[in-house]
Amino acid sequence: MDISTYPYFSYQNQLTSIFSPLSNQTALKIVNFERIYPNGERFYIVNDANQVICYFKKEFYRYGLFEKPINPLQSSFNMWDFLPEDSEGIYQYVQDHFKNGHGLTIIKQYYTHCDFFILATSANNPLINNFYLNNKEVILHCIEDFYLELHKPLEELKKHSF
Repeated sequence: MDISTYPYFSYQNQLTSIFSPLSNQTALKIVNFERIYPNGERFYIVNDANQVICYFKKEFYRYGLFEKPINPLQSSFNMWDFLPEDSEGIYQYVQDHFKNGHGLTIIKQYYTHCDFFILATSANNPLINNFYLNNKEVILHCIEDFYLELHKPLEELKKHSF
């Protein structure tokens, strides 16, 4: 699947700006957003097109820990360093090829869809986990700003779900 032609990558500047209060404190390298609907269709807004394109070329979407029906998922904060075993090697691949690690996947479950915010820093920054634990309000504030500022593009991008 080639998603490089989709409009998901045209919001990088807004994404970077919205999450700058967080990025300025943590040296985030990855800030990605994914919305999945109950029928499995989805769309993205990402700041690193290469990593997401690779994710699809490698077909990691078939095996990812959160790549399952969204109905049983609950809103949660999930630090990658404390997730169950990465049996498919996805996190290790991301670390080896993109030098990213110590991520955080935030799940926001809604009646009509499920949103995922994926944050990650460099692989040599394990102290980020302390920040995640102690600054949840900063993260949630960035997410609120995301919804406020990108409300209209989110509606428009729904047309580009696959």
